[in-house]
Amino acid sequence: MMSVRILIAGLILGLAQWASAAGATKVAVLDVEALILSSEAGKSGMAQLEKNAEFAALKAKLDNLEAELKTLDEQGKNQGLTWGEDKKKEHVEKLTEVANDRREILARLNRGQEMVYMQLLNAMQPAISKALSAVIAAEGIDLVLDSKAAVHRLANADITPMVLERLNKLNAEAAEAAKKSTPAKDAKAKKN
Repeated sequence: MMSVRILIAGLILGLAQWASAAGATKVAVLDVEALILSSEAGKSGMAQLEKNAEFAALKAKLDNLEAELKTLDEQGKNQGLTWGEDKKKEHVEKLTEVANDRREILARLNRGQEMVYMQLLNAMQPAISKALSAVIAAEGIDLVLDSKAAVHRLANADITPMVLERLNKLNAEAAEAAKKSTPAKDAKAKKN
C-alpha cells in the first residue's frame, strides 16, 4: 500500500508543482483510491478478482472462520464459567488458532486486492492524468491535494466526482474507438 501512496503522491505532487508555479490560489482535493475503485474500469477489475476461484475460496474460508470465531465466543460466554482450567486453556488455544488463521486469510485477500488496485492504477494513470488536467483547466484549479492529506476541506473542494465523470467518459470513448478500429483491422487482415 506504501507504493500506491508514493505513486499517488508523485502524480499529485507533479500537478501541484505545476499549479504552484502559476501562483496557486484555488485548491481542490482528489481521492485517487476512490476514483479508481469507483470508475467503470475499477469496478470491472475488482469484479474479475471476485470471480477468481482462489480469491472466492479464500473469501469463503474467511466467512467460515468468522462464523467459527463467533460460535467459539458464544460458547465461552455461555459455558465458560462451568469449565475447568484445562477446558478454558483448550478454548483459548482454539480461539487463538482460528483468529490467526483469519488474520492470515484476510492478509492474503488484502494482498490480492492491492495487486489488482496497483494494476488498475498503473493502467489508468494516463487517463487519470488526462481527466484531472481537464477538470483543473475547466475549474481553474491551481493546486490539487490528496484528500487524505487535507486536514480540513469543504465539500465543494473535492473534485473526485468530476474527475470520475471525465475518466469514465474517456474510457468509454477509448473502448468505442477500439471497437471501431477492430472491424477495420479485421478487413485489412482478410485482404492480406
